[in-house]
Amino acid sequence: MLAALGLPPELEASFPKRTETVRNDATGKAEGNQAHTEDTRRGLRQMYRAIVSEVAQNPAVVIA
Repeated sequence: MLAALGLPPELEASFPKRTETVRNDATGKAEGNQAHTEDTRRGLRQMYRAIVSEVAQNPAVVIA
């Protein structure tokens, strides 16, 4: 990816390693944070269902 941006490959060592964060019911309970629960994720999927569907139906580039 660095080459695609015109950056030298040795620059890669200066970036932090990629990490993954999982947010689920256990996380929400441990943190006492309702926003990190599956119920919240289901609600967000429902709330944004129409726009996600519209985006998925469009090509990668849209000129309006």
